[in-house]
Amino acid sequence: MTRRKLYLWIFCALAAGSAHVLEATIHMPQDPTSKTFEAPAQKYPQIKILVTSALLKRPMRPLQITEMRNEQYTRTLLTLNEYGYQPYVVEACQTSPPSLFEEFTPLVCYSNVNDNRLRNKGVNEAKSLIEAFRHFNFSDEDFIVKLTGRYCFINRDFLNMVEQHPELDACVCYQPNFPIPNVRTLTGCFGLRGKFFKQFLANLDLVKMEKMMLDIEIELGNFIRGMSKTDAHIIILDQLGLSVNVGGTTYPPIYEQW
Repeated sequence: MTRRKLYLWIFCALAAGSAHVLEATIHMPQDPTSKTFEAPAQKYPQIKILVTSALLKRPMRPLQITEMRNEQYTRTLLTLNEYGYQPYVVEACQTSPPSLFEEFTPLVCYSNVNDNRLRNKGVNEAKSLIEAFRHFNFSDEDFIVKLTGRYCFINRDFLNMVEQHPELDACVCYQPNFPIPNVRTLTGCFGLRGKFFKQFLANLDLVKMEKMMLDIEIELGNFIRGMSKTDAHIIILDQLGLSVNVGGTTYPPIYEQW
């Protein structure tokens, strides 16, 4: 049984409530030469899914947290493969291969721009996204779905919507419990046409964001409002169909649905 198929079996067992399986498979060895990923047939080649990740290792985080996050990334990548997509991954913390990502996709960028001195995590995320766009050279006409790697689709509704609307320029979901409606987006998953995604990143004032602790979620909301004044095709979603472990730094994980 390959490591990839074993992980799929593990997550099926976890869904059935087998905690013993998780405990028994925590110390799976990494094979840096593994080429077990199988590229799915890409039915919608202009839709690119860009997965962001941050592989945290000891002593930065306890072993349980590191392994929990690795399992979350694995579940996400397996799900995307099952949905017919070969994801693009941008890794923020690990500086070079090998990592678990190469077992699921050859499209991995190690951004090497993460700055632990920054208080604003959104700034580091933006820097990694900028580097990913340089590395992968996405087309202006590509539709880029940005997905936080620890978040996993629980259904195909979001992707079905994107696939069924080739004219789409943007799709976002606003944070429902924010005091001011339609201001703060959920950046764990959103989609932008390549040319608009590039504009969004180019327009970010990262120095100001760090100095004033401006949320990238609100910056994206501002950008979407600007797009809405043009002839851009935008869809605002009520939910994303994601299983989310916000923060990803506590164990055991607490999941909610977006």
